[in-house]
Amino acid sequence: MGKVNIAFDHIENKEKIKELSVVLYTDSFFYGFWDNQDILVKSGRASIKELQSFISSLKSETFPLNMVRIMSTVKPYIHIAQEDFVKEDVKHYFKGMYRRKRLNGLEFTQDTFVAEPIHTLHYVLGDLSNLTGSIDAAVKLGHISTAMANYAFLIEKDFISYISDNTLHLAYRKGDNFQFYNQFDCYHKEDFLYFYLLSFYGMGIDPQEEEVFIGGGIDDTSPLYKLLHGYLPSIQLGEDALQVDSVFPKHYYFDLYLCKSCV
Repeated sequence: MGKVNIAFDHIENKEKIKELSVVLYTDSFFYGFWDNQDILVKSGRASIKELQSFISSLKSETFPLNMVRIMSTVKPYIHIAQEDFVKEDVKHYFKGMYRRKRLNGLEFTQDTFVAEPIHTLHYVLGDLSNLTGSIDAAVKLGHISTAMANYAFLIEKDFISYISDNTLHLAYRKGDNFQFYNQFDCYHKEDFLYFYLLSFYGMGIDPQEEEVFIGGGIDDTSPLYKLLHGYLPSIQLGEDALQVDSVFPKHYYFDLYLCKSCV
């Protein structure tokens, strides 16, 4: 589901705009403005090449932003226990996992789970810190894996998933302990089912018994939903707390809400 089709602009008073969420994808970014009642009143999507001009444009806007949250969804990323992390060894952590040239021009950053001493190490666009440094608001940056782990802890759900175009993001916690996060490329609806079941069975979970939270590009009338529901009968679609001033289903904007609530 392309996010360009769910863009909208219902801003009536710029003085009420207090927060901005930006979600970074490989080739694009999705953004949303929130008002002082925590309602999403504007969203849009643009090419990642336009990120610099978008952030620069914030300086000329009259939005009295208090917070800008940026969430990266892309690779490379790894998770490491806080007690094992040595900043000087960062390059070695990624050695053998990703080709070094893939990191050229990127900037290392890290964030930490709220409920456990676990770091997410990842890379973002090399000029991102310079760009955000010009914003007259607090800026927070995080990775989707950290946000999903935090969100699972926040809403006390074990299995959290998010569907964006051809990518499936999965995070699982057991009790108070994070178990895994992964993202999978899916080109057919059967691919989504395969990776759901692979994750369930790999963790020793009965898919008939486990409740699954799904946000993002899926409808309860879609062929994908019907296929998944045949194997995963306990699906929760979307987040009730998300407030959106849009005619589209609010779970389409889950990535923006995840960014706002857990970065």
